Parts: sequence; structure tokens; C-alpha cells
Amino acid sequence: MQNFQTWSSCISGTLEKEEYLNIIKKAGFKGYENSKTTLLTEPEMDERLIGKIISIQLKSTK
Repeated sequence: MQNFQTWSSCISGTLEKEEYLNIIKKAGFKGYENSKTTLLTEPEMDERLIGKIISIQLKSTK
């Protein structure tokens, strides 16, 4: 569980996906392509978090 604990200690500034996409739009970026989505899991992860923690990488133009 060490990897998850290390990772979770640095996510205090995370956003909900829709909130993140709205910020991108407000910043003037036009359209986006989801280049990669990663579902983050750990063997002993609390069942309430399973399927709810993702990392997304986007490509966009301004």
C-alpha cells in the first residue's frame, strides 16, 4: 500500500473531471482530445474509491 499512500499525499489540488474541462474552456482552449485515461487502483484500496480515481491527459489548441 506504500505506493498509494505516497501518491495520495500529493493530490490535495485535484479537480473533478468536469471542473477541469471547464477551466480549460474558460482559459481559451478550443476542443480537446483525450489522449490517455488511466484508472488508478491498489490491491487494498477502499472499495468506495474503486473506479473513481483517474488520471487524464489531454491535447488541445489555443
